[in-house]
Amino acid sequence: AGPALATMLHIGNPDPLNTYWTVENSPGWLMLLAWSIYIILLILFFEDPQVVRDRLSKKDEIELKEEQSLLDKEQLAKLPRDNSRSSFHSSNPSEFSDEISEASASTEIPIYKNIPVMTTFVIYFVLKMVLECVMSSSAIITHLYFDWNSTDSGIYLAVMSLFILPANVGVTYFTNRYDDRELIWYIQIIMVIGCVGIINYANSVENYDELQYIISSTIIFVGTNALEGPNMSLLSKTIPSSWSRGIFNVGLLATESGTFGRAIGDLIITAFASNGVEFLLNDCFG
Repeated sequence: AGPALATMLHIGNPDPLNTYWTVENSPGWLMLLAWSIYIILLILFFEDPQVVRDRLSKKDEIELKEEQSLLDKEQLAKLPRDNSRSSFHSSNPSEFSDEISEASASTEIPIYKNIPVMTTFVIYFVLKMVLECVMSSSAIITHLYFDWNSTDSGIYLAVMSLFILPANVGVTYFTNRYDDRELIWYIQIIMVIGCVGIINYANSVENYDELQYIISSTIIFVGTNALEGPNMSLLSKTIPSSWSRGIFNVGLLATESGTFGRAIGDLIITAFASNGVEFLLNDCFG
C-alpha cells in the first residue's frame, strides 16, 4: 500500500507556487492525517481487555494440584539440604514458595546464552537489513540501469508487494509438513539464490538485463517477508516465559532488532553509493 500511495501522490502536476503541498512533502501530510485519525480513534474506543479467568472443574483442579505438587518436589530437590529442610518444616508457607520461585529463576538460562533465541534475533536482523537494501535502493538502481522514474519504481514495488500474501499462504501450508528450522533453512537458501541472481556480472550499465533484476529482487523481497513467519514462530517457542511479561519483553527486543537491521541497511546503501552509484548493486548484494 505504501509504494502505491506514493505513486498516486506523484501523479499530476501540483501548483509550483504552492509550497505547502508539493511532491516531496505530500507523503508527510498524508501520514499526518492518517496518524491523527488513528490517535483520535484510539482515545475514543480503545480499552484494555479484561482478563477473565474461567472456573476450573473439580477434575482440573485436582490435576493442577498434582502438577504443582510434582513441581514443588522437583524444585525442592534442587535446593540445598539445609534450606530445604528448614523451609519444609517452616510454619510460614510463603517462605517455602519464595524459595521455590528463587530456585526456578536461578535455573533459567540468560537470554544472551539462549542460542535459539539469539539465532532468531540475528535472522530477523539480517532479513530486515536485506529487505531495506532492496526497497531503498530500488529507485536508484532502476533509474540508473533502466531509466525508470519514481512512478515506475513505485508501481513495481506495489506490484511486487502483492506476492507477500500468496507467499505467506504457502508458508502456512508447509508449516504442517516441516519444522520451523527447516523452513528457515530453505527460505534462506532461496534468498541467497536471489542475491546471487541480482548481481551485474557484466559490470556494465548497458548490458544489465531488466528481467534479471525484476525476478531476482522479487525473490529476495518475497523470501525476506516469508522468512519472518517461521522465524517468529520459532522465537515464540524458545523464548523464556519471564521475557513474555512487562514492557521490556521479547516483542520489544524483536522490534528493536528489526529497526536496527533497517538502519544498518540504510548505512550500507549510503556507504556503497558514496563510491559511485554504478557500484551500488554489486556492493550491496555481491
